Amino acid sequence: MEEPEDSPPSSKSRRWIYATLILCGYGFFKEFKPSEPFLTPYLTDNTTKNFTKDEVNSQIYVYWPYSFLIAEIFVLLLTDIVRYKPVILVEATAYLMTRFLLIWGTNVVSMQMMQVVYGIATATEIAYFSYIYPAVSLEHYKKVTSYVRAVRLFGQAMAGIVGQILISTKAFNYLQLNYFSCASVFVACVFAILLPNLCSCPCWNGTETQKTSSRGTGTCTQVVADYIRTTTHKRLLDLKAYYS
Repeated sequence: MEEPEDSPPSSKSRRWIYATLILCGYGFFKEFKPSEPFLTPYLTDNTTKNFTKDEVNSQIYVYWPYSFLIAEIFVLLLTDIVRYKPVILVEATAYLMTRFLLIWGTNVVSMQMMQVVYGIATATEIAYFSYIYPAVSLEHYKKVTSYVRAVRLFGQAMAGIVGQILISTKAFNYLQLNYFSCASVFVACVFAILLPNLCSCPCWNGTETQKTSSRGTGTCTQVVADYIRTTTHKRLLDLKAYYS
């Protein structure tokens, strides 16, 4: 949902601050997973999953790169069209499903599914970095870029520190650490739901609207169709230029 052109400055100021705070909260909690550095020990520990190292390395982990690659193709084409928030919701849901499968999955197939879902989650992360730009004005770009990137790194750092402390002191075992991570990802899902909606099509961009108007085609459906054709053509040219 866009701010009207005649919105008072205070309203616009509150909007960009709110969007930035919610996105930063989402970025922190989605990365605050203390169990992440201990994934292999968790999968191979005989008190939790009890998989062999060969199963983990050759039958489980190998699914993530292929899932990521396939999902990334669709994400790059669809993120701008659906206006970011739906992709962020997919990311949050996929991270939560990853936690569920890690905790309650009992066999190699369920762990393979976990890696497939995790591949989708990591592929959709591009929406987290790009959401904030259409949500704020150009003058705030530098600030919000530093905020969303810094809070993500801070979440990862805190997850590693907290996880190491809890394991070293034996306050938590590997399974309990995964419950901790699951709770953090659930909070991230709440933040994702609270994110402000953006316009549902690429019409939000003034340049694009002017181009559309100059052709005499002002409907959002036509803009979306033109955008898909243009983007697909550009991606194919980029691939050709890169690999030739």
